[in-house]
Amino acid sequence: MVEIIPAIIGIDFLEVKEKISRLEGLVDWAQLDIMDGVFTSEYSWQRPGDLETLDGKVKLEAHLMVRDPEDLIDEWLVVCDRVIIHPESTMQLGEILEKVNQSSTEASLSILMDTPLEKLDSFINQVKSVQLMGIATIGHHGEPLDRRVYDRIKFLRTQYPGVKISVDGGVNLNNAQELIGAGADRLVVGSAIWQSNDIENTINALRRKN
Repeated sequence: MVEIIPAIIGIDFLEVKEKISRLEGLVDWAQLDIMDGVFTSEYSWQRPGDLETLDGKVKLEAHLMVRDPEDLIDEWLVVCDRVIIHPESTMQLGEILEKVNQSSTEASLSILMDTPLEKLDSFINQVKSVQLMGIATIGHHGEPLDRRVYDRIKFLRTQYPGVKISVDGGVNLNNAQELIGAGADRLVVGSAIWQSNDIENTINALRRKN
């Protein structure tokens, strides 16, 4: 069954903590959108040490939308179960992935809509999953899905059948079934969950799109 991963953007840790707590018992994973205002135009909470105060059961993946993630990767490895790196954000991707794979944290890659998928070829053997951005401009929730992502899912599924595929950005109840049909294993969902009147019902409705 497809995995639903709520995406969390927080301006401070109070917001992040509150959203994580609302997901307890509903999902296994949540994604933290970490933005530095450089790689993306937006800026978010980005203090990994704060997470050491949490004691819930939701696993956390950090989507590092930051320039030069090699400068801060060590801090995130301590507190997250998965880190997601953009190949567009660093010249040291191989070294970063090697470091992550020597830890207990899982390594994943996220690739921008306009980046050729061939850019993954040199690094695909170092990760278990790839996150395809479903929107052209990243950094905030609410952007409509770019339909180019469907062909990108199908291409990646054909090229690398053993890799888990996540789609992040623009995912909602109207397109979830088509994304799953194209080959997505995980749907990362932001505004469709947080702007709904019933988070639990929305998450379950997304799961039923399988």
